[in-house]
Amino acid sequence: MHSMELLIVLNLIIKLENINLKLIKKKLDVDKVKTVGIITFHNTINYGGILQTYALQKVIREMGYDVENINYVNNEKTYAKYSKKRRILQYIWRNIFCPLFGGAERKKKTNEFREKYIKLSKNVHSIDGIVHPSVIYDMYITGSDQVWNFHLTGNDSAYFLDFAPREKKRVSYAASFGFSQLPDNQKERYSELISKFDALSVREIQGKEIINSLLKNKQVSVVLDPTLLLDKKEWAELLGNTEVCNEEGYILCYYMPGDKVLTDGIKAIADKLSRRTGKKVINIGKKEYNKLMFWEVNLTSEGPLEFINLFKNASYIVTNSFHGTAFSIIFKKEFFIPENKKMTGVKQLNSRIISLLSILELSNRLVPVDQIKNTAYDKFSEIDYKNVYSLLNVEKDNSLKFLTTILKEEQQ
Repeated sequence: MHSMELLIVLNLIIKLENINLKLIKKKLDVDKVKTVGIITFHNTINYGGILQTYALQKVIREMGYDVENINYVNNEKTYAKYSKKRRILQYIWRNIFCPLFGGAERKKKTNEFREKYIKLSKNVHSIDGIVHPSVIYDMYITGSDQVWNFHLTGNDSAYFLDFAPREKKRVSYAASFGFSQLPDNQKERYSELISKFDALSVREIQGKEIINSLLKNKQVSVVLDPTLLLDKKEWAELLGNTEVCNEEGYILCYYMPGDKVLTDGIKAIADKLSRRTGKKVINIGKKEYNKLMFWEVNLTSEGPLEFINLFKNASYIVTNSFHGTAFSIIFKKEFFIPENKKMTGVKQLNSRIISLLSILELSNRLVPVDQIKNTAYDKFSEIDYKNVYSLLNVEKDNSLKFLTTILKEEQQ
């Protein structure tokens, strides 16, 4: 073979080898499991916060992705909004008095749940720590929960994913503002941070309206809270042998901080139901702020699994909590939400409850506090859960489609 022919053959072999290497590399890239990092309120003893963290992780993992929650806790930012005096009082209350009221046991159970069911990155206490090579992902997701509520985060921009590398996709899933109107002094900041997202979804209609008012050309989807992406069978399977109350068919009260009018409203509804039905009232919540210690059964040390179990076995539920509402719907319970229309600002019944009830045609479960005395709750029209679930399944399909679409785009 002449030298020229030999050179041609060698070049051909090299080209074929390069093609094979590219094909192998492409196959490896396709076969590689994509990583997803989520930032949310995971480090909490709030039932809704920890359970929505679990639910979103479970859904994305079952779609075939390696998902991890960024173990970010920036106490300096979170508590910067409080005065020094209030921070000292909070420390004393949480570390000295709360353990006396069941807080230590609840925290222990929540930590056990977190360690068993939630995958976390290494501890991160600053934005600089988040961009460490050990916590770099193919995609970043913020949400769910009120991650865009500056009252809760102390204006921490980490929940807007501003730390994510520019070449990585930034997504919000069911992010919540927790209010229906954004103050004027926050609009410029929110507009700048939200404009950097590749895909946006929020948990309530009011959240979409806020973003549309800031960024008219941004597409925003309204999706379900992650807890509603799992059905009652999936939540029940998680329980195992968890038990709190041996009996079934009680009235469950789950209350979030509000005002005295709402507190009295919850008590009035539960008492009236109890008298008319003969059912026991069980109250669950954090005793340090829960003013509903009127009944025989007041549970303050229950963990996330006990929380789910209490909703599963209740006959009636009285709540002013979003996740209390969500789990009432998941387990198809009769529920009531007292509403004080005179409340304004951060104490107002949050927009995410109103949005969810509107979407599922359940707004009639809101009971104005001035009508509580004249309402016969045991005669209240039963919830048509066939209709509710036909609407819920449409929302669930749309929410899962949002997730699958953005995740598949990342694989391409």
